[in-house]
Parts: sequence; C-alpha cells; structure tokens
Amino acid sequence: MISQMSIPENVSNKPQYWAFRVDRNHLSILDKELENGRLRQGWGWDPRQNLKELTLNEGARRNMRMLQVRKGDRILIPHLPSYGQISIVEATQDWREGYRFSILEEIGEFGHIFPVKRLKIFTNNNAHVPASLRSTFRNPCRFWKIDYLSNDIEQVIQLPDADLTSSSAPVDRWKGKIGEIVKEKLLSDTLHAAAIQLNSKAEWEWILVDALQRLNPAWDVKRVGGKEEAKHGADILATIPDIFGNGCMGIAIQVKDYKDVVGDAPLAQIRKAVSYWEEEDTSIVQLVLVLVGAKEKDNQQLKEAAKAHDSKPSVRIVWTEDVKDMVYRSACHYLSECAD
Repeated sequence: MISQMSIPENVSNKPQYWAFRVDRNHLSILDKELENGRLRQGWGWDPRQNLKELTLNEGARRNMRMLQVRKGDRILIPHLPSYGQISIVEATQDWREGYRFSILEEIGEFGHIFPVKRLKIFTNNNAHVPASLRSTFRNPCRFWKIDYLSNDIEQVIQLPDADLTSSSAPVDRWKGKIGEIVKEKLLSDTLHAAAIQLNSKAEWEWILVDALQRLNPAWDVKRVGGKEEAKHGADILATIPDIFGNGCMGIAIQVKDYKDVVGDAPLAQIRKAVSYWEEEDTSIVQLVLVLVGAKEKDNQQLKEAAKAHDSKPSVRIVWTEDVKDMVYRSACHYLSECAD
C-alpha cells in the first residue's frame, strides 16, 4: 500500500528532475502510449502488482520510488521515440495521485502508468545538448534523480525544435530500425541456444570472460575457476584498481549451467570469495551468480534466499534472460571488430 512508504509532500513549486528507462524491446508501442499521456513501466503483469495495493512483488516494489514525482517535474527518457533519441517529459499530476495500473494487452505487461506530456525530443549526439545529459545514462538504474542537471535540462527545453534535430537523425532512426529487426528475428535467443548446445559449463566461463571483457574494457576480467575454485568460490574475477591505491576492487562471479529450479548451494559457494580474495589484496564489492539456463520466474525461492542473507556484499543473480542479452551485445561488438 502507498501508505506504507514515506513519500515527501509537495512542499515546493520548484521542479525535480529524474531519469527513467523503458524497455528497449518495445519502443514503438511505449512511445505511442507516451503520445497519449501514459508513461509505462515494466514489472507489471499481474493486478496484484498495483503499487496502490501491492501484494505481489516480483520486482514491482522497485517502482515505488517513482511515486515521489510531483506535478511539473521533468523526466529524461532515453530511446524514446526511437533508439538514439531522448525525450524530456513533464509530469501532469503528482504521480502519487495520478498513477494507475492497467496491463498493456498487446504485450501482457507494463501495467504501471504515470501521467506525463512530452516537452522535447533531442538526438543523443546533438551539438546543442550538454554532454552531461548523455553521460547520466551510464547509470544502470531504471529510475534515478538528476537535480544536478536542472540548468542543462531547462536550457534544452528552451531551444527551438529545429536546433534539436541532428543531421545524423536519419542514421539514428536507421540504427533503431536495425535494432527492431534484430529483436524481431530473435537473434539473441538463437545465439544463446547455439552457445548452450556448443559449450559445457567450463567452456561457458571462457565465453562469459570474453563477453564481459568486450563490454567492459576498463576492467580486467579473468577466469579463476578450476581446482582452486573450492577454496574461493568464484569462476570469474573482474577487477579494477582501487582509486586510493590499495590493491584492487573486484566482482566475483560464479557460473552455473543449471536449468529449471536451482537450489541454494551456489549462494554459499560464491560467498566464500569475500574472505579469500581479501587476502589476495582484492576487496570484493559484488558477488554475482550467473545462471546460464535458469529463468527468474522459476526460482523465486532462490531470489528470496539471496536477499535474506545478512552478509555483505549481497549476491546478485544474473538469469538466463540477461545472459542472452550479454551474449548478443558481445557478438555485436565482435562483428564490429571484424568489419574494422
């Protein structure tokens, strides 16, 4: 229930500023909804996920923070109306009051609806737009506050629409169309299925090392599995130098090719990494369990077990849906390198 969460009252007429991600698999549909004043968010496929009467979480609770948005607040949305473009919208009501829940029938999802109107559209690489508005989207969250960008956002809102249409807009639209076609052809599913058929669990570790290194060139990603894995619990270690000069900061990753329902044992296994790697001068900031063939919807007990443990850092679970996306994006990088 909304009353269970403390949400600040509207004590000021000064707008707040937010960034809001949408699902890139359904951009054209979500943009049509936006044109009709409905900004939709995912994790809403069951009426019990209505934020005003929430009884089924499954990720929906993360959207509760969105109810802090007030009438007149500005929201930046990447990749709407299409890939490479950014929309600035304004909340037409306090979202605490204007929020409603209605599942988008053609998809069976995106039931969370927030009232907005579009103010501006600009291309990601437009010369008139401050770089700060692009760099904020390095943040991986689905929703975050960007009040520090208020002046830059207001500056863009005041620009003539003609100044916000980049000469590269046709290229951006073409990139978006390529993305849509690729999604329709289910290439990520095909690549993932081929990788599962081709590789054992140990070979998957090498594939993920390659994928993670391509997608995160600033990190040092290496396979550390094998006989020593029983001691330190990790198959892959990604490290970056500590900015204060004391060794490294690291992400320890355990890879499992389990299918269907997964037990709790991998959680205990990956938690060994914290103490072991500290002795190797690497401070583990995140533990990750990668499940190559297991789906989130089949493993609610494992999700709860990962969250319930008191130890820090917590264990993040990467499900097969996320692995598909990672394999696909790394394959695109590989093709780009081949073309060069």
